[in-house]
Amino acid sequence: MRFAFLTTHDWPGAFEKETRLAAHFSQGAHQAAVVDWNDPSVDWQQFDCLVFRTVWDYFRKPAAFLSWLGHIESLGIPTLNPLPIVRRNLHKFYLRELAQQDIPIIPTVFMEAGSELNLSCLRENGWEEAVIKPAISAGSFHTRRFRQEEAAAVMLEFAPYWLNKICCFSLSCMKF
Repeated sequence: MRFAFLTTHDWPGAFEKETRLAAHFSQGAHQAAVVDWNDPSVDWQQFDCLVFRTVWDYFRKPAAFLSWLGHIESLGIPTLNPLPIVRRNLHKFYLRELAQQDIPIIPTVFMEAGSELNLSCLRENGWEEAVIKPAISAGSFHTRRFRQEEAAAVMLEFAPYWLNKICCFSLSCMKF
């Protein structure tokens, strides 16, 4: 079988890390290639299975990523990570759906784009610390841990993203 380990050139070190893994993997009966998911020159049909590894730039271009997922689905290429789950997990509000099914999650307030950016919920929920994070992001992109007394400064810091409706946020309690 020929596998594609999906990565990006846009994330420092990701491609090199995956290249080492693919070389080790290819020592057996299978072959693996490291491929940038966003490379338009790739013939995806040459692969028997795609493995999502370090596609950590998807959050910078979510529409392109979703379009690419649709393209892969239309080609019928199997993926190790089921595409419906990849799509669902793209936006972190899937956590709210889990909570509604009584699946425990970290205490979280979900702030929809267009709603008021108001961090008074920290005090209302008795949280001393929280993390604010865009609903579509990876790593620590636009993510900030802060204490209750820093809420006003955090609101000013995140206001440009909020006012321009660039993203919605989740606010999670740091008391586990």
